[in-house]
Amino acid sequence: MAFALGHDADGNVYVAGTTGSSDFPVTPSSYDGTYHGGGDVFVSKFASNLATLKASTYLGGNSYEGAYALAVDSSRGICVVVGYTWSEDFPTSDRAYDRLCGLYGICDGVYIDEFNFIYFYDVFVSKFDLDLSGYSLTVTRSGAGSGIVTSSPPGIDCGSDCTGSYHSGAVVTLTAAADPGSSFGGWGGDCSSCESIVSCDIAMDTDKTCIANFGQLPGAELVGEWAALKQTCKDTDYGYKCKIKGKLTVRNQGNLKAQAGGVVRFYLSSNEFLDGDDLTLKEVALGAVKPGKSKTRSLKVALPVGQSATGMYVIGFIDATDVVLEWDETNNLVVSQQIP
Repeated sequence: MAFALGHDADGNVYVAGTTGSSDFPVTPSSYDGTYHGGGDVFVSKFASNLATLKASTYLGGNSYEGAYALAVDSSRGICVVVGYTWSEDFPTSDRAYDRLCGLYGICDGVYIDEFNFIYFYDVFVSKFDLDLSGYSLTVTRSGAGSGIVTSSPPGIDCGSDCTGSYHSGAVVTLTAAADPGSSFGGWGGDCSSCESIVSCDIAMDTDKTCIANFGQLPGAELVGEWAALKQTCKDTDYGYKCKIKGKLTVRNQGNLKAQAGGVVRFYLSSNEFLDGDDLTLKEVALGAVKPGKSKTRSLKVALPVGQSATGMYVIGFIDATDVVLEWDETNNLVVSQQIP
């Protein structure tokens, strides 16, 4: 049953009332997605044409409650709902005026005689953001290393999306994954009790912030980029002859020197993948590369008479003989653009 109606400055329609349905439609990031029994308050937000349910949430405890009034203040971005509750576990905020339900914290029925029954219940006043969202969980990353943090249920992929909204009582599992060359050093903030456990469970009973600490491991890390690559061809007395010229810049992104002894091997490939059919063009010594420094290695090679590299790729294989100990040994292939 619906008892209250309102709208915001954008014309969105808000409805509040009481439901006894455990499958009442709620939205994924709503304040509370769980039906608690007896009869819960619902608050729902619709688009102005009532064609889209934009947000919807339960509100309640383990007994009965109902909503009788609703007010929307677009300037402050809030929706206020007023009603009654019989639930001793009705959700209240930490700094609420009164967190106890009924008389001495008792919200229940007391039997007097065969004709009378006295109910202890209380008024509630609850304030929501206009999106009716739940508690906010924010992840920050710190330290000299790097990595990502993801959540289950989804909502955080940090990376790029470091804040999620979860309903009251939700248990969110945060999982940290260090990048190559980094290590996970442990949790801080509201997740500090998990210490260095990679996956941390956190109960959402208020807004929370967790800090994921990533340290940097000692080691070299070689990556490459093509600075120039072209093919020139001409007719000769001996036939059609082509040459390939290019420059590959190799940079050490690690924090230790890449020792001498490594090589760069160049291949001509019909696709963007290194395989046994590719033609080996040249091998050059790389030499030692200090942290944060780069070296450029040149490729200049003549193709067999009558062969063209048009439509093909040149693949530079950094540290092809696997001499240098690196954080990540899987990113040493540098593929050129397709040769015109």
